[in-house]
Amino acid sequence: MARKNILTQGLKKQALALYQSGRPHEAVAVLQRVCDKDKGDAAAWSLLGTIHASQQAYPEAEQCFSRVVSLQPTSADAHYNLARCLELQAKYDAAEAAYRRALKFGSARQPDTCNNLGNVYRQLGRYEEALAYYRQALTAEPRHVLALNNQGVALQALSRFEAARDSYGAALAVKPDYADPHYNLGNLHKAQGRYDEALAAYDAALRIDPQHPQAHWNRALTLLALGRFDPGWQEYEWGFAAGERSSAYSPYPLWDGKPLGGRGILIQSEQGIGDEVMFAACIPDVMGAAGRCVVECDPRVTTLFARSFPGAVVIDRAKDDQQAWLSRVPDVDVKISAGSLPRIFRPAADAFPKHHGYLVPDPGMAAGWRDRLDQAGPGMKVGISWRGGGNARGQGLRSLALEAWRPVLQTPDTVFINLQYDARPEELEQVRWELQVTIHHWGEADALSDLDAYAALLAGLDLIVSVDNSAVHLAGALGRPVLALLPHAADWRWMLDREDSPWYPSVKLLRQPNPGEWGAVLNRVVSEIQSAKG
Repeated sequence: MARKNILTQGLKKQALALYQSGRPHEAVAVLQRVCDKDKGDAAAWSLLGTIHASQQAYPEAEQCFSRVVSLQPTSADAHYNLARCLELQAKYDAAEAAYRRALKFGSARQPDTCNNLGNVYRQLGRYEEALAYYRQALTAEPRHVLALNNQGVALQALSRFEAARDSYGAALAVKPDYADPHYNLGNLHKAQGRYDEALAAYDAALRIDPQHPQAHWNRALTLLALGRFDPGWQEYEWGFAAGERSSAYSPYPLWDGKPLGGRGILIQSEQGIGDEVMFAACIPDVMGAAGRCVVECDPRVTTLFARSFPGAVVIDRAKDDQQAWLSRVPDVDVKISAGSLPRIFRPAADAFPKHHGYLVPDPGMAAGWRDRLDQAGPGMKVGISWRGGGNARGQGLRSLALEAWRPVLQTPDTVFINLQYDARPEELEQVRWELQVTIHHWGEADALSDLDAYAALLAGLDLIVSVDNSAVHLAGALGRPVLALLPHAADWRWMLDREDSPWYPSVKLLRQPNPGEWGAVLNRVVSEIQSAKG
């Protein structure tokens, strides 16, 4: 037994030496031998988990630390290490429970544990609970720079901007060369519409950490909002490193923007439907430059894109089976992600074409919808959508309750059509009951499943009134008249202090005069509808 223990200790020391000398894979192999022989060696499992975690192999690390927890159920460090792996895999509910167990068993890393638990609650959108744990961390360690910075992020999410600014300032007072508080100050300035100050803060972060992907990404969005397209699109490429952009794997080299000649090109989809539709404005430019153009897109717009760009080959977005998807790609020579096209084709404001719509609805379906709209009654046919945003915070900024549309819905000689994909029956019924107004709802035009039918409906409407969501993009790409209702600090693509959009000439932008004030915007909608009627 003693000889076995000596051998085991020797192997663990060998593994640690290999790891410390930059040979983690060899260290893992040695430790795996130890763990296979003695499944009760908690120290070996813990070191193996640590090495896996250092290589970002978090599922493997989770298995190791789970074994340690089963062997040492009252070890605060074991629970902490497990929680950290779970957090890094976005398994937030499980991470919360593991961090709480670490605190219960008296973690020696209490400030770090409280800070990380705050981060978990922040990711879950539970900002007040997050703040409570950041405060616990700071009570134990007042100069805990991570907790100071993270506290600022939570305060900012709650729109407590001055307190957030103070928290970032406190973090920088402790650690002046910490890039993240500068970056977060940039986000705070951007959220308040102070774009020059935002750029200065991002630049400060990048002087400290030139490879900070999120600072580059948000700097890109700020430059684009300011209409500084050329540098903005260059920075936009950092979206891949920042985790904001992604395209499916394909083996072709990236197109560098040089003349294509007769070469074939694959345009790969990225981000959401609104982005796909917006960047599709550049597809005709590519078709004019390439010998062959293959367009990958969301299945919901495949038919619409194929009709609109008949000179291109349009294929569905890649799913799990990469080989099957690649077999459907015709021979091409280079590739580019759709969001990278503006860097080549839209470097300045005068490079945006004054189009009348580049997407083409199905003529038969459009005619059918026009007949149906005529049967809905006399008056102007207006489609409305009132919710947008991909997360809870985004929805809160962009959306407004249907009941707030009362002045619009009471506009005489107007027929309203629902364009909101997740409209609740009780919302529509409340309007019908209280205002005696019917918002026509037709399930066949389902934006979640069939955007071809949805586009055909949009093509038959006299006006589309919508918050910032995919309805604005699709209607603008069809060349239909749109009133886009925007929050005070609107998304970068709508730029600043203007009522028109370089992307969609038929879209008119109506902005909140102050954060949260929709009343003036809706009154403008009433005036615009009345003006359109003459």
